Amino acid sequence: MDIVIAGGHGKIARRLPPLLVARAKRVRGLIRNPDHAADLRDDGNYVIGGDEPIAPALAAVLGDHR
Repeated sequence: MDIVIAGGHGKIARRLPPLLVARAKRVRGLIRNPDHAADLRDDGNYVIGGDEPIAPALAAVLGDHR
């Protein structure tokens, strides 16, 4: 199961990935600031946004899901 966390560098969002990854979930963190990408990767996230336009990256992850 893929999980997307909006505000991926927030206080609560930073605590979730290790818990979810331990349960075999794939976590994607949505960020605006590219400086936060390394922190998210260290937490076990796949990063969406940062140095790439968010809308196309998010659309690629979500696909046809509504």
